[in-house]
Amino acid sequence: MSQKSVKVLVLTLISIILTYYISVLMHEYGHATTAWLLGYKKSPVDIYIGNWLLLPVSEAVDYAGILASGHGLSEALIGISGISVTFFLFLISLLLLNRRYIQKHILLLSFFFWLANINLMEMFSYINRTFIMGDIGEFVQGLNISPLWIFIPGVFIVCLAIYRFYSVEIIKMFMLLPIKTVFMQRIFLWITFWPLILTALYWGRSLGWELLAAITNSVSVFIVILILILCDPARSWIRNNIEKNKLLQFT
Repeated sequence: MSQKSVKVLVLTLISIILTYYISVLMHEYGHATTAWLLGYKKSPVDIYIGNWLLLPVSEAVDYAGILASGHGLSEALIGISGISVTFFLFLISLLLLNRRYIQKHILLLSFFFWLANINLMEMFSYINRTFIMGDIGEFVQGLNISPLWIFIPGVFIVCLAIYRFYSVEIIKMFMLLPIKTVFMQRIFLWITFWPLILTALYWGRSLGWELLAAITNSVSVFIVILILILCDPARSWIRNNIEKNKLLQFT
């Protein structure tokens, strides 16, 4: 393995670790801050952290008490604020990945790529869990609406985000990082799905592998396999885009 490849590997590991903690904590602080603004927490930084791996971690909000008090709208706003932060982080990452300054610095490029990646996978996993009680469950319960009102537009948004990420951003990384062989690019592509693996293991365990959890995880696996097949670095459309596109075309 060349010195440049080792550098990419180290920066990837550092970026994944940093973006994991930033994304998870910002998500939970989004919930906590909204709860604090609405008068349901004493501090916006008061969250529950189970261990240093952030498994589990939660906003420590009494949703049941809020709903019981007749404040369903507050429950909905607190519940949706976490995924709203996740979506915002994804959009900001895409914006910064198009900046020439970011593209010229491998550490920054790697950091914002993996920040976009983990937040995209978080959006993906939450849409898969629309019908399971959680953040989106709190939102639909608070407003007393059908989960379909979130699921249908959510699927559309997430599909657009996945398409953008795997048709533009992943190719951009193949071009700008010193990972030129198909084998290394394939490994890089596979790594982008690590947040889904962690999410599937965590939620599968916490739900006892109930039927609904098994179905949603199966759908995730199918989509991942489809992306791996369609976006394999050896495919002609990937190779053609790498050859045709230059750095200035992304700025």
